[in-house]
Amino acid sequence: RIRDIELELDEEKRRHAETIKILRKKERVVKEVMIQCEEDQKSISILTESLDKANQKLMMFKRQLTEQEGMSQSSITRVRRFQRELEAAEDRADTAESSLSLIRAKHRTFVTTSGVPGSQVYLVQESRTAEI
Repeated sequence: RIRDIELELDEEKRRHAETIKILRKKERVVKEVMIQCEEDQKSISILTESLDKANQKLMMFKRQLTEQEGMSQSSITRVRRFQRELEAAEDRADTAESSLSLIRAKHRTFVTTSGVPGSQVYLVQESRTAEI
C-alpha cells in the first residue's frame, strides 16, 4: 500500500512539475504579448500625433489655398479692368490720331527745294476750310 501511495506521489510530482513548466511558458507568452501591446500603444500614440500634425498642415494648406485663390481672383479682376482701360485708351489714341490727321489735312505746309546749289527755298502753305 505504501508503495502505491509513493508511486502516486511520484506521478503527482511529475504532473505538478509538468504543470509548472506549462505555467511558466504561458506566463512568458503573456509577458511577450503585454510587451507587444505596450509597443503597439506607443506606435498608436506616435501615429496619432503624426496624423494630428498632418491634419494641421492640411488645414493650413487649405487656408493658404483659399487665400491664394482670392488673391488670384482679385488679380484677374484687376487685369481685366486694366485691359478694358487699355482698350479705351487705345480707342482714344486712335480717335486723337484721326483728329490730328484731319487737322493736318486742313492746314498743310509744304517745303520745296530746288536741286540747284544756291537756289532759293520756297515755303508753300495751303489751308483748307472744308467741313467734314
